[in-house]
Amino acid sequence: MNKGQIFSLDFIIAAGVVLLALAVVINSIESVSFNSSTMFYQDELQYVAMTAGDRFISSASPCKYNGVNVKNCVYMNLLWVPSAKINKTKLGIPDEYSYTIKQTEKRNYFDGISAEPEDKSVYSITRIYLQAGSLNPDLSSLTDSVITFRVWKT
Repeated sequence: MNKGQIFSLDFIIAAGVVLLALAVVINSIESVSFNSSTMFYQDELQYVAMTAGDRFISSASPCKYNGVNVKNCVYMNLLWVPSAKINKTKLGIPDEYSYTIKQTEKRNYFDGISAEPEDKSVYSITRIYLQAGSLNPDLSSLTDSVITFRVWKT
């Protein structure tokens, strides 16, 4: 019996091209999946940080000028009262997250602040607000202040 050729060269080249195309498709799917999960994680961090910033501005006592609340104005001296201190619960930060707050002022109005990790993704958001020295300030006594919230998943 004569033995014939089992595989032709054309078939081997075609199989190689199909395997190469399959590898490219699988790599593309994996890349899209990874980018999607990374974006979801960043969106989650952004939501927590923005919520903390919004709650900070809304939870501190608002300033009044001629009986009207001044938007983005915070009377910080009331935060010296221990029950008024800002913490994770008041900022709406879930238990599985940690945070730091950096402020232009050196006073400690905040409880439960963590040290920042070096090996985790951290989201940072900055809020600019008016700081008042009294509950009913005149406009000249208001000062611009900056507060930065940094949030990460623990």
